[in-house]
Amino acid sequence: MQRTADYQVHSVDQEMRTDGSILLRSNHILSEAAERTGDWLHQWAETAPDRVFLAERSGAGWRAEGYAAMLEKVRAVGAALLARGLDGSTPILVMSGNGVDHGILALAAQYVGVPIVPVAEQYALVHGAHGRLREVIGLIRPRMAYVVDAEQFGEALDLDALQSVEIVASRPGARTVTPFSDLLKGDGGIDVDKAFADVTPDTVGKILMTSGSTSSPKGVLTTHRMMCVNQAQLRDALPFLCKRPP
Repeated sequence: MQRTADYQVHSVDQEMRTDGSILLRSNHILSEAAERTGDWLHQWAETAPDRVFLAERSGAGWRAEGYAAMLEKVRAVGAALLARGLDGSTPILVMSGNGVDHGILALAAQYVGVPIVPVAEQYALVHGAHGRLREVIGLIRPRMAYVVDAEQFGEALDLDALQSVEIVASRPGARTVTPFSDLLKGDGGIDVDKAFADVTPDTVGKILMTSGSTSSPKGVLTTHRMMCVNQAQLRDALPFLCKRPP
């Protein structure tokens, strides 16, 4: 159990309004937040280049990526996305769950200003949920879709709604899709630095889909500012997180 001192002490002002509304305001000043998710990557690639950033099980061991290697791969994939003409109006649909390649793709898209749209795996893996997947595809109109294993997600990849969408897979199997390794080759003719400079705190980095429990799924636009401020809030509320790397 964490000690009380490891948490921010509550300090809240309460305002009672005549219409019955109750407003609560924190008295704590939010600490400085990054402007873009890519700023974090640059910071830690310089500060702790070899520290493990993302890792996942791989056979009997682990596949691990340090900060410096991750930044290099993010920039390469970002260049590949730009070379394909992707931008803020061409989201990338991600149908697989968490993984290192998913992380690289998400950060690369955000790095160059392309929204990433992760959806629950069951939308693609459960036949009865394909209607929801079609609704999401029709709503966001992606130019690219990513899965870890093309064979595992094969039924979803065969949907008419994805026929004009470039499919990228970490494990293509026998399917004719773009291997994720192709994105890692990058494109030397692309000015990734300019694309990153054009990303602002108000650039949409992610579109989060609602559950659709009351109607069709809806897309929640999530900016870099929203993501970065959320992390500052967590850091301020839980100071013990800053005592050592997770």
